[in-house]
Amino acid sequence: MRTGILIALLAASTACAAPPSAQFREKLAANLGKVETVEAAFIQNRRLKSLDMTLAITGRLALEKGKRMAWLVREPMRYMCVISEQGLAQWDGDSGEVLKLSAKRIPWLRLIYGSLSGWLSADLDALEKEFTVETSGERSLRLTPLDAGFFKEYVETVEFEFGPGFDRVERLRIVEKNGDEMEIVFRDVVNNQPIPGERWQLPPPSNAF
Repeated sequence: MRTGILIALLAASTACAAPPSAQFREKLAANLGKVETVEAAFIQNRRLKSLDMTLAITGRLALEKGKRMAWLVREPMRYMCVISEQGLAQWDGDSGEVLKLSAKRIPWLRLIYGSLSGWLSADLDALEKEFTVETSGERSLRLTPLDAGFFKEYVETVEFEFGPGFDRVERLRIVEKNGDEMEIVFRDVVNNQPIPGERWQLPPPSNAF
């Protein structure tokens, strides 16, 4: 009896986690694959295992696929970064300083940008260069870093949940090797609309907050 239950559980687990089907890939390509720009509000909850506490952060995201991404934090601190293949620029609301890092001097910035952009646009071809990609539900993906990949040392798994129309990422969950977890929920998502120039401005304008 117990053996039968165990086999059933293993079978269910195997059925839930499988490479994306052709139909799944087609849905993503036909919807999220055609998204070139994204703006969204986000709520980020980060659970720190060592301190047994959760930090909540709110802000706004802007993404031009294949070009750049802006991450603006409104609460509880004020912070903004713009990252692209050329590098990263970040603004600290406490000091008011802007720091710029070139991808020529720090090559892994290109990899970080490519992965972040791939996560938010669900570019499976790009993701499969660094991760084993499996479906974990009707509208969900689970990524596990490849042994030879950059993220293997830091990330245990990354999970996505897409909207009903496969045209947006609604939830992103990252489990780190040290046991910390981060969940980001995206709201008020707007696709394929021109992004105002002020979204990339550092320091950000006061009305950004």
